[in-house]
Amino acid sequence: MATRPGYPEDRGYRSPWKQRKKPPPPYRTTRPARIAAALFFLLAALLTAANARGQEAVLGLREAIAAGIRQNLDLSMSHLEIPLREQDVVSGEAAFDPAVEATLSAGDRKLLTGVILYEDEYQHDREIGAGLGVRKRFTSGLQSRLAFETLRTEDNFIPDALDPKYRNLIVLELTQPLLRDFGKEVNTAGIQVARHRVDQAVADYMARAQALAGEIEQTYLDLAAALAVLDFRIESRALAETLLSGNRRRLERGMIAVTEVDEARTAVVDRDEAVIQARQQGETLANQLKDLLAAAPGDPLYEAEIRTSPLPLEIQPRPGAQAALETALARRPDLEGIRIARESQEILTRYYRNQKKPQVDLVAAAGLNGLSGGDRPVEIFGGPETSPLTGDYWDAYGSMLHDGGYQVSAALRFRYPIGNRDARAQYRKSRITAQQIDILLERTRRRIDTEIQNALVAVDRSLERVRAGERFVRLSKKTLAQENTRLNSGLSDTFRVLDYQESLISARIRHITAVADYRKGLARLYQAMGTNLERYGILASLDTAALGVLED
Repeated sequence: MATRPGYPEDRGYRSPWKQRKKPPPPYRTTRPARIAAALFFLLAALLTAANARGQEAVLGLREAIAAGIRQNLDLSMSHLEIPLREQDVVSGEAAFDPAVEATLSAGDRKLLTGVILYEDEYQHDREIGAGLGVRKRFTSGLQSRLAFETLRTEDNFIPDALDPKYRNLIVLELTQPLLRDFGKEVNTAGIQVARHRVDQAVADYMARAQALAGEIEQTYLDLAAALAVLDFRIESRALAETLLSGNRRRLERGMIAVTEVDEARTAVVDRDEAVIQARQQGETLANQLKDLLAAAPGDPLYEAEIRTSPLPLEIQPRPGAQAALETALARRPDLEGIRIARESQEILTRYYRNQKKPQVDLVAAAGLNGLSGGDRPVEIFGGPETSPLTGDYWDAYGSMLHDGGYQVSAALRFRYPIGNRDARAQYRKSRITAQQIDILLERTRRRIDTEIQNALVAVDRSLERVRAGERFVRLSKKTLAQENTRLNSGLSDTFRVLDYQESLISARIRHITAVADYRKGLARLYQAMGTNLERYGILASLDTAALGVLED
């Protein structure tokens, strides 16, 4: 089997997980033989299921972190916040999309009238109209409308020489704010904030990914240490068993009293309990790691017994306090998220400052119109008269281009709420929120500094414990060997040998615990610097189409 790396110096490793063995396929035979074969395979399946938890999955540290980032459900939900916020950007940009509008109308009106210019006592008209236009809002604040309208009218108005009449109109309407809502910065404030919130979602996702990686690494290292302690406890029991066997032989030769055998037997039972406790601790940590990796039923890792890579004993160089702090201030995603929030608040503050101004709008409109209709001679001004605009519906288009019908208008509109309290209140709230973010930014910087200082303390003091533990293990080995020699010469007893055995095992446990604490201190340091994923060559993917996929 290949070695089991999983630390920074072994990034290319992909540790295989053992798969469940499946029974061989059935084959053709006689009926009794088929029944016997079926019973055999059923028994084999039951045994396979019963022993599923006995299988081992050797899991490297890098592999565990990668699996956690790929599969953790909480992180997956955080990842989905990114495309969710991207839709807010799309919604904000959609406010500047052109909009098409269309109208179709019909009306019939009959009013009593005392005017003698109608054929009878009624004013009677019918109208059928249609319109098609385009509206567009620009980032400068300008709102525009370009429309084409057409109308067919019939009436009983005597002087009207056209019946029916066809009227066409092309009109352009413009409204430009001059103070409030003027300028690209104000009108795109919502889009800018939405884009910043996308960046904040990315920063939040990266912060969660780094936090999850740190939690996985801490649990992994605790599990590695627990498995090492279990091995030491098993070794301790084996030492007591070996001593018990030797004492029985010495008792048969009459060299020792029976109490020495009983004392060794008691030590074996006591160390059995220590083995059970160590195994319980390892199983608990393994379940915690599986939970972080979101190992669900059906996953080979769910039923397997996790084995970790051995804890590396070599010492790694660490960055200095100032370099670590500078890296953290530049790379921490949670800090970057607060900076982005501060920029968003500055955009909102400028927007609300603009909203305190009066609403002054320049409104302008220009258009062309044309008219045509059916010829209806009328008697007026002492003689028959006809209109030069006779024709059918299509002649109204030529009239619009050649007869000079137009309309032009301009207006200046002013509006200002007395006191303008809402805009002023929103502006004050925005400034207060900006001050809160500044305080949070400073508080986060100080907290990061404290995290780095504490991590460096953990690294340095654990390293001192590692070196002291190495000396303790060497001396304990030497002392136990000497005491075993004295026991074989009849110059020592079981109690002293057991004591020295326990001293050696304790020294090894303290040493491996110090090694684990040293590694955990390094993990906290790089997490505080915001580089714990890069340390293992892992980048959490931000590709929505490949949710959970990792990029090296």
